[in-house]
Amino acid sequence: MTSVIETDVLIIGAGPAGLMAANELQKRDMDFICLEQRSGPSELSKALGIQARTLEIFELLGVHQEFLKKGYPGPGSKLHLGGENP
Repeated sequence: MTSVIETDVLIIGAGPAGLMAANELQKRDMDFICLEQRSGPSELSKALGIQARTLEIFELLGVHQEFLKKGYPGPGSKLHLGGENP
């Protein structure tokens, strides 16, 4: 048996972009479905930091305060992965 579900928008993936899209669609009272392959959130971090432009976009979307509360500013910090020390 096949069933058909109609929606205005289908979001594939509940990563940062998919969830942000879902958030914005919900604010606009649009019908959407968000599909994710995994059964729950990952236990692993997906980012070591947030770029300044990303924080600007978060501010436009009204979600920046939570990031500012929980984040750690690192002006002038450097991150080195693998290899020799500079």
